[in-house]
Amino acid sequence: QSSRFNNGLFFNFNGTAGVLRKSCIETSGGWQQDTLTEDLDLSYRAQLEGWKLIYLKDLIADAEVPVDMNAFKSQQHRWAKGTAQTAIKLLPRILKRDDLSIKIKAEALFHFFGYISYLPLLMLLLLMFPMGYFWQSVGIKYSVVFNMAAIMAGTLSFVLFYLMTLFETHRDKWYQYVLYVPITLSIGVGLTINNAKAVIEAFMGKSSAFVRTPKYAVTSKDDAWLSRNYVSSKQLTVMIEITLGIIFLVRMLYAVSEGDYGFVPFLLMLQFGFLYVAYYSFLHSRGKKII
Repeated sequence: QSSRFNNGLFFNFNGTAGVLRKSCIETSGGWQQDTLTEDLDLSYRAQLEGWKLIYLKDLIADAEVPVDMNAFKSQQHRWAKGTAQTAIKLLPRILKRDDLSIKIKAEALFHFFGYISYLPLLMLLLLMFPMGYFWQSVGIKYSVVFNMAAIMAGTLSFVLFYLMTLFETHRDKWYQYVLYVPITLSIGVGLTINNAKAVIEAFMGKSSAFVRTPKYAVTSKDDAWLSRNYVSSKQLTVMIEITLGIIFLVRMLYAVSEGDYGFVPFLLMLQFGFLYVAYYSFLHSRGKKII
């Protein structure tokens, strides 16, 4: 958000921490419920109408992160589907505007495709196992180097993004949170099935209700929340996540047996992400607290 605002690009109003003028809402078409991310939708419509949004990075507004994995997945599903719906609704209009700069259009494209990228990511993950076997069977010696370079390029971009965010938000203490970066990347991959499903639903025009993210007012590890849990696990999604976790475990063992040790950290991250998300989805749906 800091980068978008500082560079004069479009950015979205965060529904839990923002104020909009009544006249801004009215002249931009009002609140519309044809997407699940009505704040993102209205933000872009307002900016298309000439309104300017101001991002105050030093004004802190507390927000509650979901403590329940199923609530987190439900939230991510809503955001992924809503963002795809908003992209279908507004992106053609943005790209056709002659009065908008190329950089505004490019950032809007990247912004809207943030969750849509889960579709090619899912394809990549599913192809990783058979292609690894294919490269070894045909004896392409340099395939490992090529793929390692490609994986590193993709992964390092996310690592750099999170490191810059840590430095921006924590300054002198940013290094204390570095160990969370690989875990964050793993959990992001573990949400692939959940978020890809949401994007597919958006492109298929499948409507769904706005599922509110549970709020438990958790401020410490001792606060109780499981008794108020009302988000259940989607068993089919969990089973797919477990299956993929096991597949990547097998793929990692195969890489070790072939001496492709460079792939091991990435495969370890993939299997951890899927199994972590699946495990806590199942655990929280049974009323068990995270340790």
